[in-house]
Amino acid sequence: MNVLLPTDIEDNNKLPPEAVDTAELILFMDKLFDSLNTSKRLAPSGKPLQGGVTTGSPHLAFWRSSIPFLQNMKFFCKNKNCLVSVPSIRNFIFSVRGFIRLTKNLLSKHKFKYVLTRAFNQDPLENFFGAIRSHGARHISPDASHFENSFKALLINNFLSSHSPNSNCENDESEGALNNLYSFLNQNLIVESDCSIESPIIPNLPPNVSLTRKSRVAENTLVYISGYLVRRLSKILKCSDCKQLLQSNHELVQNVDFIEARRYNENSKLLIPGSFFIT
Repeated sequence: MNVLLPTDIEDNNKLPPEAVDTAELILFMDKLFDSLNTSKRLAPSGKPLQGGVTTGSPHLAFWRSSIPFLQNMKFFCKNKNCLVSVPSIRNFIFSVRGFIRLTKNLLSKHKFKYVLTRAFNQDPLENFFGAIRSHGARHISPDASHFENSFKALLINNFLSSHSPNSNCENDESEGALNNLYSFLNQNLIVESDCSIESPIIPNLPPNVSLTRKSRVAENTLVYISGYLVRRLSKILKCSDCKQLLQSNHELVQNVDFIEARRYNENSKLLIPGSFFIT
């Protein structure tokens, strides 16, 4: 901006002196955004505030100096014909002070090596509620019943695939709500990883599993959803014995009315899950 400033008053091809203030504001906001959006431990050259927050990084000093800058930031109100402060700036100052206290606590008390400020955002919540509102139809104001039913459906359908497709915010780096189930199936709890046995072993039911009675509709729903999970998990698992275990003793499973009703042809992809998997 200093290069483009006029050296001659009559030179109309240069910027006015007020452009320096605009340049300083843009540079300040760029640095502030970089400091609150760090996603990598090491900062690139020329952008020291884009790296992770450490005890020796310039983030804490910059945040402290930015608070007076933000406090002096005013906006002109045409109705009042004066400069006023707006809630967004006051709340932003509150967030900066919160980052100062939070990062100092993590680095000193909890001995973190570095802190990535980009991880502190509400994108996961926005993704989740956006998926709830757009499930099935455009439920802008879902009641408790709609919310519960949509959450159950998303837990089975959407969380097994990419999280909140077509969302209007960045990826929240969530890998799904059923990761614990995926980890359980990959932890050699049932079949050894070498898969040297000829047939899978059906373990006994744990004594703490409660076999409560359900209605016929509930039992059929449970079997139908279990069959869907078996089909999806069969695509993930590489062990043939593990896949067979998911459908072990499926001929003994009852309450398959929903699956049979949906099998329109012989090439149907619906599967009958194993009895142990259902339990």
